[in-house]
Amino acid sequence: MAAPLPAALQSLEPRLQEWQKDSGQAVRYLKKDFNMTSDLLAPLFAEMERRQVKLNRQHFFAAMAHVGRAEWTDIKQLLDQMAHLQIDGGDVALGNAINACQQAEAWSSALKLVQQAQDQPAQAEAEELPLEVGMLEEWRADPMRALSFLETELNMDAGQLGKVLREMLQNGVQLTAAHFKAALAHPGGSDPEGMKKIFEQMKRGKVRPDGSSYAKAIGVCAEKNFGSRFVLCASVAVVPRNYWSTACDFLQSMRARQISLPAGHDPETLKVCESLDRFRGALTFEQWREEPQQAMEFLKKQKGFPSTLLLPVLQEMHARGVKLTLQHFLAGLRGSANDFTEIGALLQLMRSAEVNPNEDFLFQANNQGM
Repeated sequence: MAAPLPAALQSLEPRLQEWQKDSGQAVRYLKKDFNMTSDLLAPLFAEMERRQVKLNRQHFFAAMAHVGRAEWTDIKQLLDQMAHLQIDGGDVALGNAINACQQAEAWSSALKLVQQAQDQPAQAEAEELPLEVGMLEEWRADPMRALSFLETELNMDAGQLGKVLREMLQNGVQLTAAHFKAALAHPGGSDPEGMKKIFEQMKRGKVRPDGSSYAKAIGVCAEKNFGSRFVLCASVAVVPRNYWSTACDFLQSMRARQISLPAGHDPETLKVCESLDRFRGALTFEQWREEPQQAMEFLKKQKGFPSTLLLPVLQEMHARGVKLTLQHFLAGLRGSANDFTEIGALLQLMRSAEVNPNEDFLFQANNQGM
C-alpha cells in the first residue's frame, strides 16, 4: 500500500490530477510556483510516479533547483528515482543539485554529491532539443501541429531531427509519412548518420519509406563525398568521411523492399552506388589488411576503372583498415578512366592515410583532372 500523502502536499491534490493529464504543467509548477520546503520534493515525486504522471528530465532538472535545504537522503532518492525511470541527463541533474547546495551553503550535501559525481561513469551531456514544455501533449492531441513544427523549426541538424522524431513516437504522437517527408526535406538533413536515425524512427513508427526518401538519403551520402571541393593548405585538412558504404546500405534496403527510385534522380550517383555495391562483394578486406600488396594488385587489374568509383573504393579500403601506400593510389589512378575530376578529395584521403604524393602522382592527377 502506498504511503499516505504528507499533509503539506494534500493541497496539491487538484494539481496532481491535472498533471496526470498534462505533465508539462508539473514542470511549470516546479519552475515558477513551488514554495514548499525541499524535504517534500522526494515524496512529491514518489506520488507523481505512483499516479503515473509522465515524468521526464525537465521535471528533475527543475526540482534540483530547490534541493539546497534538503537532506542528503532526499536528494539521493530523487537521483535514484531518475535512474530507476531510465531518464537521461542524470549528470546534469547532479550538477544542478550541487549548485543548489552550494548556494544554500549545505556543504555536507554538496561534498557528498561531488563524491558521487566523481564515482559514477561519465555520461554524455544531455542534449537540449528545441521542444518546449507541453509541445508533445499538444502534438499527441493534434499531430498536424507536429508536422508544422517539422516544416518550420529550421535550426536542427539531421541527428536532432531523428531524436525529435523519437521523442514524438515515445510520447504517443501519431506520425505519418508526411511527418517523415518533412524531416527528410528539412534544411538540416545533410548528415548521413542523421539520415540513418530518421530511417530508424520510420521503422519504429511503422512508416514505409518510398523511392523519394531513399533518393534523398543516397543523395546526401553522395554529396558528403563528392559535393564540394576541398581547399588544401599546409596546416589545415578537412578529411571527408567514407559515406559510400552508408549509401550502399540504403540501396540494399531499398532493393529488399522492392522500391524503385523516382524519375529524375541522379543517375550518376546510383551508378556509383550500384558499382561499389557489386565491388563490395568481391573485395576481400580482411585479406588485404594482412596483405596490402593484394589490394594494389586488385587496383592494377581494373582496366578502365570508372573514375567516380576510384575514390569510394579507396575510402572503403582505408575505412576497413587496409594500409594504403602511394603505390595503391598510383595504381588506382593509372587504371581509372581519364576523366577524374575529384583530385582534391583524393588528396584529402591521402592525408588521412598519411601518404605523401610525389611528382609522378601529381603529374598523373593533373593530366586526369584537366
